[in-house]
Amino acid sequence: MPDYKRSFFALRVSLQLALAIITYLAIGTIMTQVFLNDKVDTITISNVGFAVLLTLSNSCFAWARTLDDKKYKQLGSRINDKAITGMIAAICFILASILKYLATHIENGTIKPLDNLSIPFLFYKFASLALFEIAFIQTVIFLSYIIIYINIYKHRRNSLDPYL
Repeated sequence: MPDYKRSFFALRVSLQLALAIITYLAIGTIMTQVFLNDKVDTITISNVGFAVLLTLSNSCFAWARTLDDKKYKQLGSRINDKAITGMIAAICFILASILKYLATHIENGTIKPLDNLSIPFLFYKFASLALFEIAFIQTVIFLSYIIIYINIYKHRRNSLDPYL
């Protein structure tokens, strides 16, 4: 097999990942500014993120089930593993949104914390920020690996003698 095919495949995957990482950084910068701002209600944003990530994870589970050929067996298990990562990111989005909602409304005084539960307001704020960051990092990992797996699948499907 000529070496230029491997080089072209590696270049294509590298360019796709580079473009994805630049996009993730831009979106991450915007999202961090939105989530740090207490005046912005992020329930809608995190609900959309939750729904999109669950849909993508479900699609990955379905895709992995359709790969029944022997040459796709290991790829199917990898796709399932990354789909679980997408589900974890979705759950982190919802938990972070709930904590930010509590922090915002406790600070404004619209929600009174329970008397016997003395969790400080800053805990909710920092916990929500940490969960948003975890969700974003998990999302980046999930989408990057899915890009790689799509390219591997295309390569194996189109090649008589796959080297990946």
